[in-house]
Amino acid sequence: MVNKKWVFIPIFYLGLTFCFTAMSCITRYSHYLNFLFMKKLASLLICAMFPVMAFAQTTAVIYASGVAGAYVTGTSTYTPGTTTYTLGNGVISSTDSGIISKRGWAVFDLSSIPASSSISSVTLGFYVSGFTAGTGASCRTYGYAGDLSAVTTASTLFNDLNSGTMLWSSSTTTSIGTYGTGIGNDSLMSYSAGAVPNTFIAANAGSKISICFTGGGTNAYTITGESGAQTRSGICAPYLVVTYTSTVTACSGTPTPGTVSSSVSSACPTTSITLTNSGYSSSTTFQWQSSPDSMTWSNVAGATSATYGFTGLSATTYYRNVVTCSGSGLSSATAGVKISYAPTCACSGTPVGGTATASTTSCSACSLTLSVSGYTTGSGIALQWQSSPNNTTWSNMTGVTTASCMFSPTSSNYYRCKVTCSSGGIAYSSSVYVAYLFKIIADSISAAPDSLCSTPTFFAKVNGVSSLLRLKTYFGDGTRDSVALTTSGTSSYANASHPYTSPGNYTIKQIVYYNNTPQDSITFNYYHDRCKTKHVKFYVDVNNDCAKSTTESFNSYPVTIAVDSAGVTVRTLPATSGYYYKETGAPGTVYSYRILPGSMYVSCPSSGV
Repeated sequence: MVNKKWVFIPIFYLGLTFCFTAMSCITRYSHYLNFLFMKKLASLLICAMFPVMAFAQTTAVIYASGVAGAYVTGTSTYTPGTTTYTLGNGVISSTDSGIISKRGWAVFDLSSIPASSSISSVTLGFYVSGFTAGTGASCRTYGYAGDLSAVTTASTLFNDLNSGTMLWSSSTTTSIGTYGTGIGNDSLMSYSAGAVPNTFIAANAGSKISICFTGGGTNAYTITGESGAQTRSGICAPYLVVTYTSTVTACSGTPTPGTVSSSVSSACPTTSITLTNSGYSSSTTFQWQSSPDSMTWSNVAGATSATYGFTGLSATTYYRNVVTCSGSGLSSATAGVKISYAPTCACSGTPVGGTATASTTSCSACSLTLSVSGYTTGSGIALQWQSSPNNTTWSNMTGVTTASCMFSPTSSNYYRCKVTCSSGGIAYSSSVYVAYLFKIIADSISAAPDSLCSTPTFFAKVNGVSSLLRLKTYFGDGTRDSVALTTSGTSSYANASHPYTSPGNYTIKQIVYYNNTPQDSITFNYYHDRCKTKHVKFYVDVNNDCAKSTTESFNSYPVTIAVDSAGVTVRTLPATSGYYYKETGAPGTVYSYRILPGSMYVSCPSSGV
């Protein structure tokens, strides 16, 4: 923090004059000179007792986490047409022109600015060290009253960012500057008194805010070349420069420590706790301390703001805030506040969803273990695992209601845990994706009976189930088709039928797809016979007119039939009343059917064929 103060206090001469005028007049000059020195000293003592009012203008540099050199950022993207939200953590930047509506955000702690302050100017910028900064697209900046760093649902974050106060908008490209080696600071926006950002900062002084950077088109704000840990030396850090005037009495001597309050009176290992100090002197610094017995106190590392938030207790603990006057260096401590330890977390309000993990990122015919951690535990909490093929539409997994579960998946899915409190609050864990390796585990070729002379059918069976599975078959004659698989227990199958126009050898290829992504394939050869089925019937021609009448019966005596193809006998068949014969010759081949000599003779036709 950089401070520049102009403090209006009575100077010595004016104070001396004021004090003398308040005294009784002494007429004797000799006594007057002696008395003058005593009165001068008295006036100094008396004037020193007047309060020093801090109508001080202060300039504060506030980094995104409230600590110089470190910060908190994140991103939220929305892909139009698919209603897909993505939440990520990292720098406020985007170079992906294929995804629009990207939101970058940063959290600032304004606890160092008293709530009664008047904001005269605000500058929002980036701290760039040793890299080249790129050029931003058309940009809009929103201010959100609150801390968005704890938001875990991308769609909620996206909507919250859009519900903020518009701070700045530009329809033209704005460069944040170019820096080689060394350190550079660049201002993205700067406002003087009365502007919207100043009003927004003033309204949220003493608390946390989030500022959203959103692009009007392809990206939010691009800073190239930055990488590394979230520190000032390794990445671009957003910061605010806030100049304000506080009418609160400035710190002098021993500061007023204020009063500490806690968001809870008891806590279990997963309870979120917020400690707040209020009513303290301005121009002070803070250090939170903890104690097991309210007598021996230890500093809490990193807890140097008027508010301190953390999660969970392992034992009953007291907390207090030590306030130090920046002018005098004197300190005073608040009274301690006790937070009792509760080994079992009672359920109330909205629970914490926690984090879901999986034992593997891909699985096929394997045992998958799902686990959730960091969620609200205790009485009144119920768990329910859910699955989704697209991370949008969720379905309960029957009977899967424990923090850790093992099963054999049959498809690729996202998984999350639904945490429900008996009071009605519901939260969801983060989701985890587990890919399923679909494979073709069986295949065959089938044809209908000869009497139908049908087209061949190619069958394939897959080791899983999903509505997103399809089988694509290439029939080897330049044609193909794609059919959805049918679920059968824990597997799926599909039949692909195809009429061929000519006989011959064909190379068949079948590929199973999941969500338009190929998973497995098979290739094999198939020989196709051109087929024509003849239906031949024999009857007793009683009246010898070569026409079957209703009173004439079909033959019931055994006969032998010769089948000739292109004048060559290719087969002999036993028959009585008739038969079906499948002709497989090339187009144009002539087949003839005749009864061989025996106990019966052919009367019609006379040729016997």
